[in-house]
This record gives sequence, C-alpha cells and structure tokens, in this order.
Amino acid sequence: MQPRRKKPVTEAAPITRLKVAQEGGFVSVRGLSKRFGGVAALSDIDLDIGRGSFTCLIGPSGCGKTTLLRILCGIESASAGSILCNGKDVSHLPPAARRMGMVFQSYALFPNLRVTANVAFGLPRILTIADRNARVASLLETVGLKGFERRRPDELSGGQQQRVAIARALAADPAILLLDEPLSALDPHLRAHLRGELKALQRKLGLTTIMVTHDQSEALAMADSVAVMRDGRVIQCGSPVELYARPVNRFVAGFLGAMNFLRGSVSEKDVVELSSGEMIPVPTRGLSRRMPVEIGIRPEDIEISDTSNSVMADMVLRVTRREFVGAVTYLDAVSVGGSAQLRLQTRQTAIGEGALLRVHLPTARLHLFECGQ
Repeated sequence: MQPRRKKPVTEAAPITRLKVAQEGGFVSVRGLSKRFGGVAALSDIDLDIGRGSFTCLIGPSGCGKTTLLRILCGIESASAGSILCNGKDVSHLPPAARRMGMVFQSYALFPNLRVTANVAFGLPRILTIADRNARVASLLETVGLKGFERRRPDELSGGQQQRVAIARALAADPAILLLDEPLSALDPHLRAHLRGELKALQRKLGLTTIMVTHDQSEALAMADSVAVMRDGRVIQCGSPVELYARPVNRFVAGFLGAMNFLRGSVSEKDVVELSSGEMIPVPTRGLSRRMPVEIGIRPEDIEISDTSNSVMADMVLRVTRREFVGAVTYLDAVSVGGSAQLRLQTRQTAIGEGALLRVHLPTARLHLFECGQ
C-alpha cells in the first residue's frame, strides 16, 4: 500500500487575514534586562502594548531602543525577564515562532533579486508557486507597489524600498510589526510624506506595531503611545499628548519638544524664587523651603501681553534674537534687570531685536521639577 500523500496547499491565505490575526497581538514585557559583559543595556523594563496600537520607542542614542526591539523579535536573548504575546510566553521561542515581522533600518533587501523575489522570501515554504505569486501580488497591492514587480532595489526610491521591506515582513502573516528607524535614511520631505503613508497602512491592517525612532516629531505624529527611554530604562510611557503636556521629569520634558528651564528654589508655599531674582507663582506640591527646583514652560505657552494693559505682567524681557521660520517666529529674550533667558513662539512678525516685551507665564502651563530629575 502506497503511503497517503499530503495534499498541497491550494489556496493562499488572503491578505485580509492580517486584520483578523491581530486580535491577539498584545505584547507585555516584564522585568526585561540585558547585559553585554559588565554593561547594562536594559534594566528591569516593564511595558504593555495594546492590540492594534502604534507604539514608538524613543530616546537618545545608546539608550537601548534597538536592543529592546531585537530582544522582542528574538534576534537577541534577554538576560532576565519575560515577553508575553497574547498571554503566551515567547521569551525563549526562536524568531520564526514569535509571529513578529521585522523591518530593519537598512531594509536589508537582496540587491540581486527583483521586488517579487524579495517579498516572496518571507512566505511559508509550503505554498505552491501559484499561491506564492497570488500572495505576493496581494501584498504589493496592499503597500501600493503594484506595477513594480520586476524592479530591483537599486531601481526604487527610498520610500519604495521601505514598502518592499514592509511587504516582506507582512508575508509571514505576523501578529506584530517591528520597525527599526525605518525613515531615518530618507530626506526630510520624503520622511514627512511616508510617515503618513506608514501610519495609514498600519491602521488599514490593524497591525500592532512597535517602531524605534530618535525623531521626536515622528513619534508625536505617528504613535498612539510613546515610551521614552534613557540609560536602558523606560522613563515614561503614555499617549503623545500626555507626555507632552505632563512630563514626569526634566529629561522627558526636554526630550519631547522645546522647553524653557528656569532655575530657582522654593521661597514659600506655591512660590518659586528664580536664581535671576523673579518670584513666580507655581504649585510647589509640598516641597520644602529652599529646595532647588526648575520651572519649565514651552515657548508656545508664554503669552505676550498688551503693553498698554495696566495689569502687571509676570516678566519684562528684552529680545536678543529673532528667528522667522514661516508660520511662526521664535524670539530669544532675557529678563530686564535679571538673567532669566526664555525662548518664545509667536505669530507676530513685527517684533524685532532689542524690543521690550511684557510676558505672562500662565500658572497652568508651568511644570515644576526637582533638580537632578
């Protein structure tokens, strides 16, 4: 009796399955640490990433962003901690078993292969030739590259190469898409255009996505949640609005957007005396008298008062530098009779260097940080 032969796969998994596959794409990291010899690259990281969300890992160079991404997909192993995907511990599974698609910073396309072959490289080997061709065609249509099938990577623009890399990552039907600075090699105008395309594609597929970037504007524009990292730790994680409006410390405040910092100390309850002499009313949250602190305020939150207004403004500044950038004008200024330096953002174009300004620092827009945070 001849052994029964397995039937070949006759239908390629349709691209619409990608949306269904996301239902369990929840990632939970607990106590994750990584050491390279005596150096701690990651230290006790806890992080939760929701299904279908777009999360950005952001921080200065060397903070551990890419190391965390490589551990998530299994390229690197953790020294301690666990990674759960949809409640299943995947910490010790090989990369192919984790259902995570990775797009590298360089895209890692095969230069001698055409677009179709590059995308097909990520497909399961059990598919028939017909099914592989159908799947590749569906993926290329999804990422907007129909008609580019026979081109090689050097015949594509940077944005098109990125989409080929994404299509190849999607070929394995991942539950999670990992992106390692996918826009960093592109010029500023193309980056701005492609980040919109990338976000639209992620929403279309409902794919849980984790992206590493060093570009703060990129993270704020694209992410549902942002994890700010420093020295191998997650300092704060939340929505872009939350992190921008309520940073937990000076580092997060200064890393996400521009922020003025004014040094001083607590003079009395809800009053800070700046080192330049000005008294600023701000909630001191029970901090003891003479505690060294810094007040933070964003350039767009400083209000320029009407000079004819009889109401006393918080500070009087002299403009030392003017920078017109089109939609807004930035003014660098120093306090009159003091040494406090501030950068303001305004739509007024008639203010020049040397001008005197009365400004108001709205209490609700002030951030108080203990020194050393």
